[in-house]
Amino acid sequence: MQQEGKYTPLDKKEVYEKMIDAALVYKLVINDITCKFKFGQNFSNDRFERVLGHLKQRGKKLDKQSLEEMAH
Repeated sequence: MQQEGKYTPLDKKEVYEKMIDAALVYKLVINDITCKFKFGQNFSNDRFERVLGHLKQRGKKLDKQSLEEMAH
């Protein structure tokens, strides 16, 4: 129950029967996953340099890996 008491109890199942009868359940089996990474190729030179600077300044492990990828 809602604390505010602002609800209408539904005693009739037929309200939902059409929706339940129309519902489908699927099992999705994933066979292959591909991905694409963008490491600033779409940035302007100015923005690219700013991102490089921030990554160098922060200096975390993932930042260093990103810098290596961006150098290619």
